[in-house]
Formats: sequence, structure tokens, C-alpha cells
Amino acid sequence: MIKLTPKQIKTLKTFKNFEAMQIKELKANPELIREYIQAAFEDYNQNKNIAILKNALGVVVRAIGASKLSRKTKLDRSGLYKSFSAEGKPSLDTFFTLLDYTGVSLSAR
Repeated sequence: MIKLTPKQIKTLKTFKNFEAMQIKELKANPELIREYIQAAFEDYNQNKNIAILKNALGVVVRAIGASKLSRKTKLDRSGLYKSFSAEGKPSLDTFFTLLDYTGVSLSAR
């Protein structure tokens, strides 16, 4: 079992609170979802941290609602949560289906 220091626990709580605030903001303002995803891709292009990108897409899944996404896209609801978790490995189909649903497109340079 991993033992966390009080400072690490505080950092985790702050992160979870921040994530909850992001979800709440995106639920209230769904027009921001595309900008949020674009910012996550820009961050990935600079830092090459796939975990941050997956986390951002997970926030989007939770903001839209996995049940709604599942109904609209025919993707498995629990699979959406798993795919965009820290340990998840979304398939290209799942990845692009989410992007298509949100109106985000990728282009090669």
C-alpha cells in the first residue's frame, strides 16, 4: 500500500477539486468544450504528456455525461470512463468518435 504524505494528500484533493470545477464549468457552458479540447492538444504538443490529454478528454466525457455520449455515439458507457481514465487506452475509434461528437477535428502538419 502506498503511503501519502499530508502534502501529497492536499495536492490530490486540490486536483480533484479543480477537476470538479472544470466539469461544472463545461456542463454550464458546453460551447467551451471545443476550446478546452484544443487547449489540451496544444499542451500535449508542447509537453508530450499523454496522461494530461487523456485526463482532459475524461473531463469532457464526464461534463457531457457518459450515458448521453453512449446513446448518441453507440459507444459503451463504462468503456468511455475506462478509456479516458489515467490507466485507459482508448481505441482510435473511441478517440475519434469523441472528437467528432464534440466537433473537434485533427489535421496533420
